[in-house]
Amino acid sequence: MARWSSAPIFKFGSHLPVLIKALSLADGPALEMGMGMSSSIVMHWLCAAKKQLLVSYENDRDFFKWPLEANRFDWELHKVIYIEDWDKADIEKPWGVAFIDHVPSARRKVDIKRLANYAQYIVIHDAEGRHNSVFHYEEVYPLFKWKYDYNDYFPKTSVLSNFVDLTNFTV
Repeated sequence: MARWSSAPIFKFGSHLPVLIKALSLADGPALEMGMGMSSSIVMHWLCAAKKQLLVSYENDRDFFKWPLEANRFDWELHKVIYIEDWDKADIEKPWGVAFIDHVPSARRKVDIKRLANYAQYIVIHDAEGRHNSVFHYEEVYPLFKWKYDYNDYFPKTSVLSNFVDLTNFTV
C-alpha cells in the first residue's frame, strides 16, 4: 500500500480501480452523480456488458458538450439526465453502486445521506483528509456499518456500505 508521501497524483481516474471492483460485485442498477471523463465511459461499458441500468446525473451543461458529449451515452441501459436541482434527483431507491463525484462540494454529503439505506456500495471520490474541510465526509461516515479506504492513488477513494461487509474488499 502506498503512503501519502509516495502515492502518485492523478487529476482524473484515481477512483477507477475501486469503482470497477464495486461494479463487478454489485447487483442492481448503478448511479453516477457527476459525470466525468473517466467514470462515465468506464461505467457505461461495464454496465452495458452486464446489461445493467446506469443512471447518470449531471448539473454542468458543459459536460453535454465537447469533450465528453454526455448525451451520446444516453440509450436504453444508460439514462443521462441534466439536473439543475439535486433535490429533484430520483435517487432514493435501490442501487448496486452509487458513485459520488458531483458539485457543488457541499452537496455530496447530502446525497450520501440520501443513499445510505439504498445503495449496496457508495463509492466516493476525493476522500482523503485534505478534502474533508470541503466535502465534510466525516459527517456521513457514522451513518455506515462498513467503510473501505483506497489509499494507493490521489485523490483517494472510499467505499461505504450498510449492506455489504467491506472488511475483505480489496483492490
